[in-house]
Amino acid sequence: MRQGAAKRSLLKNKNSAFITLFSSYLLIFLLPVTIGVVMYGKIERNMTDQGNRSNLVMMEQLMLVADNRLKELEYMAEQITLNARLQFLLSKGASESPADQYKFVEFMQDLTKFRNADSMILDYYVYVKEGDQIVTANMKTSPETFYRLSLSYEDMTAGEWRRRLFETNYYKSYLPAERVSHAGMTRNAITFVQSLPIDTMSGNKGTLVILVDEQQFKQLLAKIEWGSKGSVYIVNDRNEVLMNTGEVTNSIREIIPRLTERSGLTEMKSEGRAQMVSYTSSDRNGWKYMTVVPKNAFLEVVDELKMRALFLLAFCLIGGAVISYLLAYRNYSPVKELVSLIRNKKSITETDAWNEFDFIKETMQTAFNDEKKLRAALTQKTAVVQANFLGRLIRGQVDSSSLTESSLADMGIRFASNRFRVLLVEINDCSRFVQGENEKEWALARFAIGNIAGELLDSRGYVLELDQRRLAVVMNEEGQAEHGSETAGSFAEELCQTAETSFRMFITIAVSGVREGVDSLGHCFREAGKALDYKLIARQNRILFYESLQTKLSAYYYYPVEMEVQLMNFTKSGEHEQIAKTLAQLYETNLQADSITLEMGRCLYYEIIGTLLKTLHSLNIEYSSVFGDGINPILRLGDCKTFQEMHMLALDWYIGVCDYLAAGRTDHRDRLLSAITKHIDEHYDDVMLSLTTISEKLDITPQYLSTFFKRQSGQNITDYIAHVRVQEAKRLMAESPLALAQIAGMAGFGNNISLNRVFKKIEGITPGKYREQLRQPNSINED
Repeated sequence: MRQGAAKRSLLKNKNSAFITLFSSYLLIFLLPVTIGVVMYGKIERNMTDQGNRSNLVMMEQLMLVADNRLKELEYMAEQITLNARLQFLLSKGASESPADQYKFVEFMQDLTKFRNADSMILDYYVYVKEGDQIVTANMKTSPETFYRLSLSYEDMTAGEWRRRLFETNYYKSYLPAERVSHAGMTRNAITFVQSLPIDTMSGNKGTLVILVDEQQFKQLLAKIEWGSKGSVYIVNDRNEVLMNTGEVTNSIREIIPRLTERSGLTEMKSEGRAQMVSYTSSDRNGWKYMTVVPKNAFLEVVDELKMRALFLLAFCLIGGAVISYLLAYRNYSPVKELVSLIRNKKSITETDAWNEFDFIKETMQTAFNDEKKLRAALTQKTAVVQANFLGRLIRGQVDSSSLTESSLADMGIRFASNRFRVLLVEINDCSRFVQGENEKEWALARFAIGNIAGELLDSRGYVLELDQRRLAVVMNEEGQAEHGSETAGSFAEELCQTAETSFRMFITIAVSGVREGVDSLGHCFREAGKALDYKLIARQNRILFYESLQTKLSAYYYYPVEMEVQLMNFTKSGEHEQIAKTLAQLYETNLQADSITLEMGRCLYYEIIGTLLKTLHSLNIEYSSVFGDGINPILRLGDCKTFQEMHMLALDWYIGVCDYLAAGRTDHRDRLLSAITKHIDEHYDDVMLSLTTISEKLDITPQYLSTFFKRQSGQNITDYIAHVRVQEAKRLMAESPLALAQIAGMAGFGNNISLNRVFKKIEGITPGKYREQLRQPNSINED
């Protein structure tokens, strides 16, 4: 508490900041003295080195630019030199045949292509020795006519021009600049000469000449730092001065051969004055680029700086102390006013600041922190706005015709190309990464997947969250279309692998087709959604491509009526194993080989559940009485993530219905068996009585009736009917004298033959024999 009170009291002391300011100005007063002493001994050497380095850098840049321009020129020369028509003209000469003359025309047309190849080229022509002709892009003439009408050198006659250029072998040679009259204008030009063909071993058959505008190089030379204070020279590999901005003196000619290093700085005497020579050499053609500057030009800036330093030092020594006091006093007043203003505006009564400066620093730090928080909030808001916009864009809820690059940039969205894909990422299992199923843990899982996807995208797209389990990736495709699927596939594979190995999360990624334009993102999103729905079929596949899924699936499924009837009967009879076997057969036939579309797969299981509902309806049982009021089978089926889940859910429901029926099966079996036997006992005399008529009467299938009766009574229903009819026939034979044909009709047999056959099968004797035995009481009693 005492320490805090001491600090607050120092803040109220008006001299606390003043003393700090005055001490600072005194240090500033002493600083120039120290700097001047240290700088005085080093300034000349440092400034000289700096000037030389700067000049060398400029010359290196000049050299690189010049080399590139010359490389283009030489490439053009190679194209002309290797021209097939030129080779033909050099070998055939000046034949007057129309075919050969047409070759000249074709070659002139070829030369026309290079007319605008480079702005530094004034003109170019080819001399053909055989025939003594000059060929340009627009004429073919003799050398004398060409020299007289098109091009001439001021310091060179036509004969000298011919001897120098055409009678000497050259290989990519540059001649010093000379005054040339061309196209009605006179200017300096550097002459590039190449003897033809390039293989001079076969003899000089012609010459390619290209005139280079010297003014182009002089514009480059003007950029050199010391160019305005000295002279710049360009020297070829034969130590000839090709171009210069100053006089070529004997001193220049003497020093050029001594410049053997690649670059450097040396000194020479010229006309009694010390000159600094800076130079650099081209590795490409051996040219030297050099500047010659008077030595005092190098030190001019240094001398001026030294004078200023001495003046500043004297000024500081004389007035430093006085000015330090005045400045400290003057600058303290705003500080004091600022502190007062801050305390009043902030309503600060106490502070731990040591003095005014600490107080201002503390206040500014607080302001910066507030600004940082505000910026973070704005950044977060921008991210939310961006995610919201992209979400609406891929859902087709944005008018894409109104979108511009600037409007997208305002939301931090930039697309490098006009080709897009949409990838949907669904988190299947994150239980090994998160600690629960609450929204906070799901947000952490989505954040992890989004970060991985963002790093893998590397500015090629954007990631946004859609719902609890799902994210969307807007991928901006670049390059050739045929490589787009490979890029998306490698991205998806790496994302799955990283999520699984680093975060132990298992995801499924659906990839749409690639489409042009921002307005196609909605279509891509729908394609990715359809592909993701195929996860119901794909089972173990982690990556689903919409394009590949559309080519291999059938639009039909296998579920014949006979199999539906079997399922209904198995359910009614409670045959669990048969139900499981039938459902497994349907699953394997339709889904195991991925042979049907997603829509057909859903329809298949909706129909399977419909069969179950029809079975319950045929038994007059409400579905809610089996599973309760809170379960909707259609909605439950739609919530399944895979067809495997649908299969297991359908199997559970069928087994559940079987178990429900089994609970009340005892009374039902008794009632049904009683109804069957009663119906047979009442209608045995009907010749049409059969398994089919009984099943129709009792509203059950013949198969179920046959199986049920056999299981409950231990005998086939047809055997039971035959037994009842035989018993009735025996009664009639014992109690009436009716003929056997009449007895057969009354007992339900169609005729006497049927009665004989069935009666003998059951009783072991024929009806006639049985009636004879009835008349012999002893025989009957013995039986």
